[in-house]
Amino acid sequence: LMVDGSIKLVEDLLIDDEISSVVLPDMPKDNYHDYSIDNLDEIKKEKGLVKSLIFDFKSRHWVINNLKCTGQHVVFAWKDKIKSFEWWQVKDIEIGDKMVTLDMKLEEVTTLEKKHGDFEIVTLGLRNIHTYFANGYLCHQ
Repeated sequence: LMVDGSIKLVEDLLIDDEISSVVLPDMPKDNYHDYSIDNLDEIKKEKGLVKSLIFDFKSRHWVINNLKCTGQHVVFAWKDKIKSFEWWQVKDIEIGDKMVTLDMKLEEVTTLEKKHGDFEIVTLGLRNIHTYFANGYLCHQ
């Protein structure tokens, strides 16, 4: 999702393109793995700048709702058993968990499938903020 609201495929992004990002309250820049919050009230939308794009191939991927990604791809999600929003690798997401959407709402995970076969991936790096929306879901680079 671009800052102007348009959609661009990750493989079509250019360096310094402006994408839609968010700033999470008190989230550390380096160790986001331990970050958690209990509500989305203080999240602020912000402009992210594309720093790098790395193209590669993988032999398997996941499809979670309508997001295609690797198992290591990181999404911001709510797990009822933990009662907080945290960053999770897709391989650790379960049916019933809820991912944060671009309108800061929750969408329940209803489909989760691991697929095999060669496919191209693009790793996105940002300059100033490390969050972005991929297929409508809040992700971390």
